[in-house]
Amino acid sequence: MKKRQLHLFRDNFDLTHGGSNLKSKRKIARPLSSKRPIHLVLKASQPFQLLRNIPLIEQVFKKYSQKFGITLHETAVQADHLHLSFTIPSRNLYRRWIRAATSVLVSRIAGMRWALSPFTRIACWGRDFNRLRQYIRQNKKEGLLLLQAHEQVDKYRGRLLAQQ
Repeated sequence: MKKRQLHLFRDNFDLTHGGSNLKSKRKIARPLSSKRPIHLVLKASQPFQLLRNIPLIEQVFKKYSQKFGITLHETAVQADHLHLSFTIPSRNLYRRWIRAATSVLVSRIAGMRWALSPFTRIACWGRDFNRLRQYIRQNKKEGLLLLQAHEQVDKYRGRLLAQQ
């Protein structure tokens, strides 16, 4: 008689959810973990809406993270999306936090709409978490460079219009 070992860990467990992965698929529960860091990506429907409002976005996420007990590790704002790295105490508090923060941003930024549902990925501590933080920091630098370039283009357009 052959002995079989029970699988105690699910190796094929998908650690991502949301974003464009959900297009034309049935609804399933979002995988979340209260013990591991989570990478969240929120995509806006129009470019440069988020980039023009970086202080507001950081203030909103900081305020609601403190209110709901979310530990926010990194934040990066790009032209049309933002990246967050955080840990959550529970699924219920995550749900309340994400609904509150995203709805406040939509109400305070004129014409703001989210293009896709939030994309989340459960990361591991250690090397994976360090890579995630480095990735988000790189996105933050790129976003700031993009904002500076966009502001210079706007100034140049203003000068051209003033000359006409």
